[in-house]
Amino acid sequence: MERPIAFLPAPKQNRILEANLEFEEAFQRDMAEGFTHRMKAILTEIGVPPRLQKAELGRVPEEIKSMESFLAFPAKPFGLVGPGGAGKSCAMVNRIKTVVLHEIAEAGPRVLADLGVPGLTSNSAPYPSTKTTFRWIGWPAFASRMKGLAARREWLDPMATTAGLIQWATADPEHRILVLDDIGEEGIKAESYVSEQLELLVDDLYNHEARLFWTSNHTPEQLSEPSAYGYRLLSRLTGLAPDAVLPEDMPDMRVGGR
Repeated sequence: MERPIAFLPAPKQNRILEANLEFEEAFQRDMAEGFTHRMKAILTEIGVPPRLQKAELGRVPEEIKSMESFLAFPAKPFGLVGPGGAGKSCAMVNRIKTVVLHEIAEAGPRVLADLGVPGLTSNSAPYPSTKTTFRWIGWPAFASRMKGLAARREWLDPMATTAGLIQWATADPEHRILVLDDIGEEGIKAESYVSEQLELLVDDLYNHEARLFWTSNHTPEQLSEPSAYGYRLLSRLTGLAPDAVLPEDMPDMRVGGR
């Protein structure tokens, strides 16, 4: 006896059913891929460089993974201090990705009208925006660009200045988090324009109870030298986001240490 042929609706016969099926397939596909495309778009918008966007927990050194501050991210701000190539930036990106994935899963999919399915009105993405918004700043490049703009007295991009970062972070300190990567690599000069701007940024974030995370290849002692940031700035920086210092003998992951 032949098996009965399953009934399939005619094409475009039931748009709601089609939308449900299309969404379910897309959702399962994205789940299987680990939200790859969505995550890439979010990290790019945040400002995370492509080189760091693939950061996974397996690449984070045990010395960092065991830190209480790392596990509590992003509840309490902190700075990762350690030798170059120790995985500090990778660790920060990994924590950002964890928060983003958790909030996407927690929020769930949008209603059908927001899916962008043909025949339905929509101009939004399949997944809702996350509650927590990050801004990733590679400090050396940012400092160089900011210094150049100041010299030419050009302020075309508000987010290319510390004033812009302050305005962004303090507008919603409960949900906006700033990450400064590689501070100290900009060629520190005591009482320079860049160090003054960093101090202004740190002071305002502190006063508004905003969260800041940072990384540096320099030890706190080196950063606090009078020829560098100086004690006053470092004291404010670590007061806002205490430093978590890694061992000096950690291998360089970029040259095959791990």
